[in-house]
Order: sequence, then C-alpha cells, then structure tokens
Amino acid sequence: MTLPGSLSVSLSALVVAMLIAVAIVVVPVGDRQAAHAQSGGLEAANVALVRARNAERAAFFALLTQRQQTDLARYANAVARNERNAASARFARSRAQVSLDDRRMRAVVLDSYVAGGTVDALASVLTSGTATAGPGLGRMYTSMSQTEAFARLRLSRATEAEVGLARDAARRRADEAAVALVEQLLVESQAEGALTAAQELARSRSVEQERAMAAVWGGAGGSWRCDGGGRPGTVDTIGSAVLSRQGGQPFDGSRAGQLLAPVRGALPGSPFGWRQDPIEPERLAWHEGVDISAPSGTPVVSVTDGVIVVAGESDDGYGIKVVIDHGGGLASVYAHLSVVQVGVGQAVAAGQRIGLVGSTGRSTGPHLHYELRTFGAQCDPMWGWGPL
Repeated sequence: MTLPGSLSVSLSALVVAMLIAVAIVVVPVGDRQAAHAQSGGLEAANVALVRARNAERAAFFALLTQRQQTDLARYANAVARNERNAASARFARSRAQVSLDDRRMRAVVLDSYVAGGTVDALASVLTSGTATAGPGLGRMYTSMSQTEAFARLRLSRATEAEVGLARDAARRRADEAAVALVEQLLVESQAEGALTAAQELARSRSVEQERAMAAVWGGAGGSWRCDGGGRPGTVDTIGSAVLSRQGGQPFDGSRAGQLLAPVRGALPGSPFGWRQDPIEPERLAWHEGVDISAPSGTPVVSVTDGVIVVAGESDDGYGIKVVIDHGGGLASVYAHLSVVQVGVGQAVAAGQRIGLVGSTGRSTGPHLHYELRTFGAQCDPMWGWGPL
C-alpha cells in the first residue's frame, strides 16, 4: 500500500518528533536519578554527621559529670582519711592516758602497801583493779587517794574503749572512701574512652560527609567548602548585602562544627547541592542550603551571635526571610518563614528566636530553608552545624 506523499511526510515528521521527545525525556531521567541518588546519599551523610556530633557532645558532658564526681570522691576520701588520722590520734592519746592512770594507780597501791597494807590487798588491786578493806588502803595520801586512782583508771579505760570504736568506724569509712575513689577513677577513665571514640566517629562522619558533598557539588552556585575562599565572581542579592558588610573581614574558621541548629532538635533534610527540583521534577536545580522539616510556627533561632542584615519578604523565591551577618566572613540565611521577629540592624545572640517556620515563597510545605555563606558565597551548611 502506497501512502500519499503528504501523509508520508507527516508520519516522518511525527517519528522524528517522537525520537526527539524520547531523547529529551530519557537523558534528564538518568540525570535526575543520579542527582536523586547523590542527594539521598548526602542527606544520609548529613544526618549521620549530626548524630555523631550529638553523641560527641553527650560524651563530653558525660565526662565532665564524671570528673565532677571524681572531685567529690577525692574530697570525700581526703575527709575520711583526715577523720581516720584524727581518730587514731585520739585513740593513741587515750591509750597513753590509760597507761599513765595505770602507773598512778599502781604507785598509790604500792604506797599503801609500804604504809601498812597487806599482800593480799595489793594482789587484789593488781589483778582485778579492786581493793579490800585494810588499815593501809583507807589512808589518804597527799598526791592521790587510792579511790581516785581507781576511778581515773576505770574512766580512762572506758574512754579508750569508746575512742577505739570510733577509730575503727573511721577506718572503715576511710577504706570505703578509698575504694569509691578507685571505682570512680575507673568510671572516669571509661568516660574518657567513650569521648575519644565519639570524637573519632565524628571525624569519620565528617570525612564521609565531605566526600558526599564533593560528589554532589557540580562547581556552580558557590563553594561547598566554607573556608573563606572560592568566592564566585558574582553573588545574588543576598550575597551582595552580606558581602558589602564583610569585605574587609578576615575569615574566622574556628566555628566549624560549633554553630547551633537553627531549629532545635531537628535533623537536616534535603541537602545542599544539585537535586531534582521539588516543584518542577523534570529538571535539576541547585539547592542553596538544607531544608529542615518542622511544623508551621516552630521557633527558628540564630545559629550564633550576629547582626540582622535582611528581615522581611521578597519575590526571589525565599519568601519571608532573615539574613544574619556573624562576622569573620560568615553569614546565615533563614527562608520560607511565616513570621519575622527581628529587625534590620538588630544584634542577636546565639539561640535567640528570630522567626517562625512557615511556607512562604517558592515552597512545597512548612519547612525552614537554611543557608550558610562565606563572604556572600553559598557553602555547605553542615560545615558549621553543631550538635542539636
């Protein structure tokens, strides 16, 4: 069957159009899948890094607690040792007094015998500490009577027994305090080991996150490294506003991993870098920050001290946003807010509330879009993200 010329041309054009359409669709699908896989891997790396930093922080405070307990155990051990030494000294003095009183009593008895006491009376005193009536034992002496000597000896012996019990109790307490100190030192050592392990895990997770970031970053939109370098030739309006303030500032890299989470207790979501556009899924888009899922109205806080540079709504897709200059070439951006609670030029402290989560601007639902910038250029927000 032969088709008319015009129909043949139309079919040919249709086939070509279909092939072009397939080419247009198939290639981006592969790119989208790759971008989605890389983005998912980076998001997992970000979450793992945050959790590792949380574990590191918890281990650090656990070690501080154990060190405080060790100091208390050392103090208790020192007190118990001093009490033991004091009790031992009291016992030694008491025993010396018993010895002295015993010698005095024997001297009195001997004087009594020399003065006319019987041998039986002397033997009774020396063996049992009591005296039977006799002509010599009833005599009063200028230095001490036998009755007083016996009373003093009985009292000093009773005191010796009481002080001995107190000394034994003090020794037990000192032994217990010494054992408690040794046990606490072991617990502190274990806490130090846990902190070392947590720090090593955090370093490992940081390396993994950096590798994932390098895999996702395509060389556009800014520098994924927040090291103060790699500034692009041009920046957007937010970057320009920040750069105008930070032009002469030296970069401060000491805040790596030290910033607060902008939404306390929330983990980072969709990461910084190339990703499938959430509103136009048929294309790839550069994501300037990280998204943090949170209900509308959730408080948003400043990640560290700074000064408000931008506060309000614009038509750039960010919706209601806040931009803060933190000095040292560092700035942060908080977008899609429902409410702004600060004003331009206002100084804010770390952890101070600056607004509430919303879904203004180019947004698919309530969340916070958070960016970190060095000298106006976008960089990986996880660089400064500290524990939740």
